[in-house]
Amino acid sequence: PPPGGLQAPLPNIHFLCDNQRKGVSRYPTYTAHADVEFSKKYLEYAPEDVVPHLLQEVAPLLPPHLVRSARVHRWRYATPTVLYPERYLLTFPRNFPDSPVAFAGDAFLHARTEGASLSGMCAGRALAGVLQRPAL
Repeated sequence: PPPGGLQAPLPNIHFLCDNQRKGVSRYPTYTAHADVEFSKKYLEYAPEDVVPHLLQEVAPLLPPHLVRSARVHRWRYATPTVLYPERYLLTFPRNFPDSPVAFAGDAFLHARTEGASLSGMCAGRALAGVLQRPAL
């Protein structure tokens, strides 16, 4: 699909991309990420039993007669189910009060790669700010 990737292009598809357009494949190769509901529904199915269902979901953009082969891979813990309400968590351990620890990632405020990236950048800035303060 032009321009190479689509966010939520279909009801049960979270992301669909053309790997050839992205420059990571010499041949037309597509990656489809199912949404959370579809993934939960088919989580325990054998991968080969999920393929026809996934192909049916992407059929409006990728007609089945064009598909030569397909496979399913799943990440059981790909999407956080509970998000921490801030971009990061900064804490100061009791035994090391001058050594802050920051927690960041896709489970902080916004899931997915973009959320993890923003979380990490914000946590890094917070740590830098704390570490640049003069010691008491």
